[in-house]
Amino acid sequence: CNKNIIVRAALYWQVKLHQANDQSALDTVLLSMIQSSKFYPSASWVAPFQGAGMDFERVNALWRATIFPSDATIEDVRKIFFRNLEPAE
Repeated sequence: CNKNIIVRAALYWQVKLHQANDQSALDTVLLSMIQSSKFYPSASWVAPFQGAGMDFERVNALWRATIFPSDATIEDVRKIFFRNLEPAE
């Protein structure tokens, strides 16, 4: 089983979203995967190296996506998987 997130997202998009002409942006696909309750982001996405302490907002986004996957938001996905994003204007 391939654990590469890009490959998994591409397969999910091909099977679940492509035929419906749904969004193909990676953040949107990841959100759909989480909201399906079949995929969960691992803590390694928010765990810092060498015990530097976790980022509170990123950990809370991961926590919400794990315990309430249907309520996950695009902002949660961006906090978990994409660091240092500039806010949208």
